[in-house]
Amino acid sequence: MSALSINAERLLSRIRALGEIGRDGDSRLTRLAASDADTAGRDQLVQWLREANLEIAEEAARGRDLASKRMTSGAGRDAQMIARIAPAAMIFVPSVGGISHNPREYTPDADLVAGANVLLDVIQRLAAEGKFQ
Repeated sequence: MSALSINAERLLSRIRALGEIGRDGDSRLTRLAASDADTAGRDQLVQWLREANLEIAEEAARGRDLASKRMTSGAGRDAQMIARIAPAAMIFVPSVGGISHNPREYTPDADLVAGANVLLDVIQRLAAEGKFQ
């Protein structure tokens, strides 16, 4: 993977663009959850994500010799809601015994680091390809 390079001007421009959605006449941000302005902000972010082609997570896992598989999650995560309107993906790491959402859930540090590295590789690749313009 190439070193992460962030175009600060582009990033700030995107943050400013999102920050303008939902401003009132006095330039106060009044974007409330589930409002039209909130929907507009989410729509803008979804558009940027679509442009980024987030299906590269599988390639990132393979690049680290990690197993990956596409699966449908029954968990009510944000990605499940976003998937109705845009491509969405989650990176899961294995829990010992398959136990999750339970006080007995445990994932070894090495597996957590591997998942974080897959996410890092995805972000680095997207940045290197100029997907965050």
